[in-house]
Amino acid sequence: MQDFHKILICQQHQIGDVLLATPCVRLLHERFPQAELHFLTEQKCRPMLENNPLLTKIWTIDKKAGLSGTMGLYSGLLRERFDLAIDLQQFVRLRLATLCSRAPVRLSYKPRWYNKLFYNRFGAVGKGYAAKAKAGVLEPLGVAWSGQPPELHLTEEELAWGKQYLAKQGVDSSTMLMTLDMTHRRITRKWPAEYYARLLSMLAARHPRLRLFLLYGPGEEQEVRNIWQQAGNPDGCILPEKQTTLREVAAIIRHAHAHFGNCSSPRHLAVAVGTPSMAVLGSNKPGSWTFPSPQHGYIRNERPGEYTCLGCNKSTCRLGTLECLYALTPELVYERIRVFFHLDDPDRAIRERGDHACSRPAK
Repeated sequence: MQDFHKILICQQHQIGDVLLATPCVRLLHERFPQAELHFLTEQKCRPMLENNPLLTKIWTIDKKAGLSGTMGLYSGLLRERFDLAIDLQQFVRLRLATLCSRAPVRLSYKPRWYNKLFYNRFGAVGKGYAAKAKAGVLEPLGVAWSGQPPELHLTEEELAWGKQYLAKQGVDSSTMLMTLDMTHRRITRKWPAEYYARLLSMLAARHPRLRLFLLYGPGEEQEVRNIWQQAGNPDGCILPEKQTTLREVAAIIRHAHAHFGNCSSPRHLAVAVGTPSMAVLGSNKPGSWTFPSPQHGYIRNERPGEYTCLGCNKSTCRLGTLECLYALTPELVYERIRVFFHLDDPDRAIRERGDHACSRPAK
């Protein structure tokens, strides 16, 4: 296999998917340590890549920039003269970027016939964990995924901000902190709001040293606030007055001892910063979205005899019941996370997590 000196990696979105592409960055660096690594993604996903020491440059797609901004992006890529371009998603903007890279080797997974014009080398989408699946595209380069987790590199300043922010919320060295992600854009992957409310009530009442940090993204504050109010406004919950940025969320999760919620970007952030996590799964497949480690688990309705549609990966429920989620009662979920996160022994959880004040950036 030839050597490469300037490589373009393309993953347009989503936030979690871009984070799950970072093991490819690591693998390419290890295979071609002298190469410049450039990454192309959407503006909203850029925070997942900032401060990554392996990347020479982050290129961003700004959908609000108009024609002039788009032309500026592609003309900039033309000037770089890449010798390898890797497309992990094959969206229109990425296909054009691959051509504009002028790379003699343009690598992707096997495309549909009408996309073959854009690529001349093909890898295979791997099976199993999503980061492994993405890395399967790199197989023609002699690269194989061997358990590399997603990476997010926080600065000392970001970690210090997280510590100070949580201290203002009453979180100290004796507090066990759990972050919760209770929203999702797909109804088939969102555990019911009324179930989250009952879970909050149980956690707050039974574990006085546990604080629950309620995460929310753009347009989600009222949904989360409604769940908190339905739970009876328990004192053990921290509901931010204003929305935190993605990197601030990452810093907060890094200081936490546990993360629980739906399977979306905060769960992948927890994996990237080394915080134990558990996700409720509905239509999604466990093997694809759970990092293979004892620190990270999932809760799923395991009744295949009754529900043959488990893991359907659909955005709507063909049965119209969402039974895969509604069968997971708050009482059942509480017992699972109580044991998994050692909620009855917060000192153990704090000790095993280590110094959650984080005197050093995540590696």
